[in-house]
Amino acid sequence: MLTNGKVVVGQTMHVKADHIKARSNALSQQPLVVARDNIEESFPAKVSPMPPGLVDVLSQSQIYDLLVYLQAEGDPTHEAFQKEQLLLIRIFPVSG
Repeated sequence: MLTNGKVVVGQTMHVKADHIKARSNALSQQPLVVARDNIEESFPAKVSPMPPGLVDVLSQSQIYDLLVYLQAEGDPTHEAFQKEQLLLIRIFPVSG
């Protein structure tokens, strides 16, 4: 919450002594920069922004694509999108 009463929700990208840079819109590469002096209260979200059960409907290839996207923070110029990446993930069986 900002000192002017406005509530800002976003993913923290960089934290500096005088400001915090966050992504408040997942579809935009334009970050939101907020001066620390303007922040009244800050805390982590209690729930994930990822919809529950999302990975249950994705194929293995789509999950790999999602992991690369998250690693690159959505930046299409990131090296993860520029070359073939070798991604090793140990899959543990899920009981239930």
